[in-house]
Amino acid sequence: MKTNHARTEGFSLLEVLLAILVLGLSLVAFFGAVGEGIAVVTSARQYETARTLMNLVDLIEPLDLEDLDRGEFSGRFDGDFRDYRWRRIVEPVGAEEDEFYRIETRIEWGDFLNSGMERIETYLHAPSARREGWVQEPAPLR
Repeated sequence: MKTNHARTEGFSLLEVLLAILVLGLSLVAFFGAVGEGIAVVTSARQYETARTLMNLVDLIEPLDLEDLDRGEFSGRFDGDFRDYRWRRIVEPVGAEEDEFYRIETRIEWGDFLNSGMERIETYLHAPSARREGWVQEPAPLR
C-alpha cells in the first residue's frame, strides 16, 4: 500500500506575513524610542546651554544698583548662540522707598512652533547689597 503523504517543507504564507508584521512593529517601536532619546538629549543640551548663557548675561549686562527701575531689557547672543536671546525684568516689590526688587532673567530659544525657555527669579534688597559692597564699578574711561 502506498500512502500519498504530502511533505510540508518551509513556512506557509500566513506564517511569513505574521513574521513580517511582528518585525515591522518591533522596528517602529525601536525607531520611535531612538527618536525620543534624541529629542531628550537635544532638549537637555538646550537647557544646559541656557544655564551657561544665564551666567554670561550677568557678566555682559550686570545689574546696576543705582539704576534698578529700568523695567525690562533684553538682547541676543552672537556666534554659535545666535538662536538664543535673553530678557531681564526688574520690578519693584512693595513700597518704592524699601528698594526691594524682583529680578527675573530668562534665556529663550527657538521659534514660534518649537521654543524653550529657562528662567531664574531672584529678589534683591538694594540697601543690603550696597552695604555688602555689591556695587557695579563704572567702566574705565579710555
